[in-house]
Amino acid sequence: MIRKAKLGVVAGMSAESNKYRYRLESLTLNDKKKVEPGALTVLIGPNNSGKSQALKDIVEMTTKGTAQRLPSVIVEDLRFDLPKTLDQLREAHPEFERKRDRNGRWAYHGLKPTLDGDHPLIGAEWPDNFEPQFSSPEIIRGNGWFSQEFGAGLVGFLTTENRLQLVKEAPSGAPSTVPNLLKALYRLPSATRDEVGEHIANAFDGQRVKLDMSDASTFRLRVGLDFSQVPPDPGDAIPFIEKYRQLDDQGDGIRSFTGIVVALTVLNRPLVLIDEPEAFLGPPQAQAIGRFIASMAGSQRQIVVATHSTDVLRGLLSETQDVKILRIDRIDDETNSFRELTSKMLKRISDNPLMNSARVLDALFYETTIVGEGDTDCRFYESAMRMLDANKQYHFVTAIGKQTVVKIMAVYDETGVRRAGIVDFDVLRRPREWKAALGELDFTEDEIKKLTEWRDAIGDFANQQPAEEAIKEMRPAADGILKSIEAFENEAFEDDEKKRAAAEALLVKLRSILKEAKPTADRWNDLKARGRRALDRRRQVVFDELSSLTAERGLFIVPTGALESLMEEHGVGRNNQNWLEASLSELRKLTPVANEQPWEFLERVRTRLSGVDGAVDDEKAHVADAG
Repeated sequence: MIRKAKLGVVAGMSAESNKYRYRLESLTLNDKKKVEPGALTVLIGPNNSGKSQALKDIVEMTTKGTAQRLPSVIVEDLRFDLPKTLDQLREAHPEFERKRDRNGRWAYHGLKPTLDGDHPLIGAEWPDNFEPQFSSPEIIRGNGWFSQEFGAGLVGFLTTENRLQLVKEAPSGAPSTVPNLLKALYRLPSATRDEVGEHIANAFDGQRVKLDMSDASTFRLRVGLDFSQVPPDPGDAIPFIEKYRQLDDQGDGIRSFTGIVVALTVLNRPLVLIDEPEAFLGPPQAQAIGRFIASMAGSQRQIVVATHSTDVLRGLLSETQDVKILRIDRIDDETNSFRELTSKMLKRISDNPLMNSARVLDALFYETTIVGEGDTDCRFYESAMRMLDANKQYHFVTAIGKQTVVKIMAVYDETGVRRAGIVDFDVLRRPREWKAALGELDFTEDEIKKLTEWRDAIGDFANQQPAEEAIKEMRPAADGILKSIEAFENEAFEDDEKKRAAAEALLVKLRSILKEAKPTADRWNDLKARGRRALDRRRQVVFDELSSLTAERGLFIVPTGALESLMEEHGVGRNNQNWLEASLSELRKLTPVANEQPWEFLERVRTRLSGVDGAVDDEKAHVADAG
């Protein structure tokens, strides 16, 4: 666990519960859903779903008057706590005190919400012209007066674009001013500055940052493994500190990471918004920044994060369960859908070795996800779906077996992820497993009854092979066994030792023949190979009904039997030892058409996920009419 430590207190954050505290109470989204942000709120979802725009909407509403705001897109309205009197605000935030400038005007200077420059406010007499405003809280909230006058000092917005600039070399400015984050860092105790360096070192293999104060007019950050020999006095430190590299000359990853750490350390702002903290970071650093951000949220500071990173999400969840997670999806240009997820459920996925290794959480950042039985399945389906629908980005999750496919699908139902699962025909082989799968996918009792009866009808067909037919199929194996035994009995051996060795070798051979002969007489083996084609006409109708109903829940059964059977009509046999390589090579030569596999089957999957028709060749019959 990262220590929350003294950073908030050092930065001037009050721990007294009776003081006024600025805090978002609620957000009303463009689908009229109301959300109550927690100490830590995380916005997740696919690219271009509205995560970053939601942060921009919040900044507009909390830092500008209604006349100056840009039109909102995601957040239609928000509510925050207002102080009852000006004195309450002044007590909680003494930095808002205005002073007369050289021209005799009452002025306030602070950093912009984006922290990359001065944000001056010059105007009415302080405090006389401000106190009366607080007698009408709904008026000052409704016209944005409070946000315009004080919001810039209460809200911090760390964007992807400006984060790299926040900790660049900067002038120290006048003694009484704080024109940049490095000056704010300078004003903190040395122990707190050392903690900043420690956070960087934990994420970047021991590389620390240290504030270089040796030049009175300029502050800069230095990077190195060990600063223990640098004297504390800035003047004495000059010949030592200048030997270390400047942070400005380092990679974007460590600069972005440092920008977030420094900002959250020095900011005395109760609301901080962070867009894509994972930008420029590798997976370990993304998890580390997630842990750090979570450690800095609490009763005195709300943090709202928009992320497209599973690693950041894992880092956040590893540090705290007190987090509100909101998944955003885009419906059209004007409307989004929103779903609140429970942190406990996501933590359960993150901590499950099977789910974790299958990249299950990654699907939270995609519009649509397809779950396959294994790696070969997913690689083939991914290539085929890319040809079928090049404009759509599908996420593929590799499960381990059919039961795991439906378990992962059930998890996605909790999170609102649009998903489909693809399984081979032999998912119908074992009745208990079939019924358990139906339970995972939340079918009704009546539907489960129907699907169970249909499965039993197919199972009866597979298990009712006529004895004469079974004997006929076993005949070649039986003939081979008899010939081998006769050859052994008719052979003259030189001695008993050689005869014993030959008998043992024959026994191994006979066992192998029997083992191979057993599935030959098993119709399930034929169904696995040919699927629907191996059924009689009545059972084909039964399978069509069954597969149609399961497809409505997003579970698709390969109609040709198994994945490997989908390419047989294109000359790639299911027993080809290099099946995947041969199939992908052949696939590139094909044009998707409706009445050919694998397109006929995958078009059903695509249509179910997107609800849009027309990806296959119009010269052929449409999939829905292909029968």
